Amino acid sequence: MVAPSWTTDLTDIILEPNTSSGWSALGGGASGLPSGGETDFFIQGTVCMSKGAWTNATKGFMYTGGGPWTIPTDGVLLGWMLYGPATGSLDTKANGGLRAVIGSSSTAYYSYYIGGKDTLTFETWIPVGIDANNATADATTGSPSGTESVFGVVANLPTTSGPTKGNPLGMDALRYGRHTIEYLNGETADYQTFAKGEAYANDSTRRWGNIEFNKGTYLIQGFHSLGAAGTAADFRDSNKVIFWRACAHNLTDDAVSAAYNRIEIINASTNVDWDNITFSALGTRARGRLVHTAGTFDAVNCSFIDMDTFSLLAASVMTGCTFRRTNAITAPGSTLTGSKVLEPTVAADASALVWNVATDPDGLLDDMEFTTGATAHHAINLGASSLTTVTLRGLTFTGFDAADAANGSVVLLSDQGSDKVWTINAVNVTGTVSVKKTRAGDTFSVVADPRTLTIEVRDEAGTLITDSTEVTLVKTSDTSILWEEDNITDGITAYAYTYGTDVACYVNVLSVANYVPKTVEPVTLINADQTLVVQLANERNYSNP
Repeated sequence: MVAPSWTTDLTDIILEPNTSSGWSALGGGASGLPSGGETDFFIQGTVCMSKGAWTNATKGFMYTGGGPWTIPTDGVLLGWMLYGPATGSLDTKANGGLRAVIGSSSTAYYSYYIGGKDTLTFETWIPVGIDANNATADATTGSPSGTESVFGVVANLPTTSGPTKGNPLGMDALRYGRHTIEYLNGETADYQTFAKGEAYANDSTRRWGNIEFNKGTYLIQGFHSLGAAGTAADFRDSNKVIFWRACAHNLTDDAVSAAYNRIEIINASTNVDWDNITFSALGTRARGRLVHTAGTFDAVNCSFIDMDTFSLLAASVMTGCTFRRTNAITAPGSTLTGSKVLEPTVAADASALVWNVATDPDGLLDDMEFTTGATAHHAINLGASSLTTVTLRGLTFTGFDAADAANGSVVLLSDQGSDKVWTINAVNVTGTVSVKKTRAGDTFSVVADPRTLTIEVRDEAGTLITDSTEVTLVKTSDTSILWEEDNITDGITAYAYTYGTDVACYVNVLSVANYVPKTVEPVTLINADQTLVVQLANERNYSNP
């Protein structure tokens, strides 16, 4: 690979508003829009647009040039906005102290309340992203057509105590797009990191609005692509605290799609190593999704707080990580040993972790901890492609329903299209492993701390018999069948049981090929794993009637 590089998909609307052409005043008072742009304060380049001071009124301005703009799926119109330094003169956020406006003309637009004196506690530029196709407007002026052709900012000053001089309201660097930052390349001793991405994307000549360093932490939003379809990345970082922005305009219905905030690992040659990285979502709609599409991903001791969904691969390794109040984790053979899934936000009767792969989770989910959230939900869903015999080792389940067939049972069994017999071996598990099945005809058993009797069927030469073989385990005391398996074709089978006391048994072995059936006794089920080798004699001309 080569040195790190970064790209974006944002399309520029206007970056250097050094003329009042294309700008319209809102709320009256066209004076106050500087004809040469604002050169005393700006966030991008060397100039922005501003408006002169006023009191006891709602006023602002909007840009009307170059539209309409087509916002892509999960994308935004993006503009930097500022009201300062006298933020105390604004009305509250609920009353629309600071607003973004988007519409089809200067007389037909929607308003989105993005801040006020109760939330904007100090002078700061805000990268405001709005997707009018997803947002619920707080106010409407005229009859907007739904075409995005104007973009502006408005401040509501309810009293006469506001500033009487200067230009407190500013807007800079208008763009639109999916709001993607691609982290590309990276090499030994010069890996991709959050700090390097921030230094480039938030440089004063760019200000993409994806990532900002603020008081020891990073504020991020939009689509962070680690690698791209045609270029891999080597991204390695540790000991960082990262917050997903609470996107405008309010915490319960952000003015973006739920999928707007996203990290995705892309390209088969991409490598991502994280150690002690903490992600936390400040909003409640676009909470941040993590998707592992290709490449390798190794996260150690990382924390994910209040985030949305996680879509992983078998190659995903997330050990000792904490998922607190997150949505569902799809883990098709992923390694999550020692991780904690605490108070997930999944819906009732849904599952915190989805395991839909023909791989035993033994060794992959060991020592995980699950606690319940606000709804009655399951810890683990064994999916339609799951093995029907699995081992859960060292897991802890807290707060789940101890009864089977409940919305809050620990394990949910998916319908695999025909009646199945499920066996869940619970080894050193804390908490009751209760089960809810989706298919009425399925049966299941939970074997707590199982012991295993392994039976190897061999011929006279000691070779495993691969012809179809039947093994039956019978209890000596009452000749009841404890277990049987047909059509064994690898010569090895195993019976898992919960030990209570020694149980005397005998084993019947029958092969359809040219071998003499055999009964082995005594066989005692003890408090330990053991292996029984059964050797069948070869009888010439013998046939199974």
